[in-house]
Amino acid sequence: MSREEHHEKLSSLGFYFEAEDLPIINDYQGDWMVTGDHKPDNYWVVTTDGKGHPITGHPSPQEALDWARNNGWLPAYVAPYGTYVEGALDGVQLHDWIANGRHERKHSHRFH
Repeated sequence: MSREEHHEKLSSLGFYFEAEDLPIINDYQGDWMVTGDHKPDNYWVVTTDGKGHPITGHPSPQEALDWARNNGWLPAYVAPYGTYVEGALDGVQLHDWIANGRHERKHSHRFH
């Protein structure tokens, strides 16, 4: 998949995340959906603790994720302001799914 196709696929989901988290997101057996009311053209970064941090200006999703990391936060994803992403099957929150997946990935690779 080319870089452009990758970005089109991510943007078609309605939220953005680190490319390295794609395997974690794909481990979910159902679909992810954006929930809640959002303000058009405004986004926020949701961190792995479930807090939303409003983004000022119009950075790219990757710049927003980098901005969050530079503030000492652990970003999970970027979504329209006021929304969260959850699993359609069981309501699992994506920020929890990513945090758990990163933890498992970190510990499963320690012997490699």
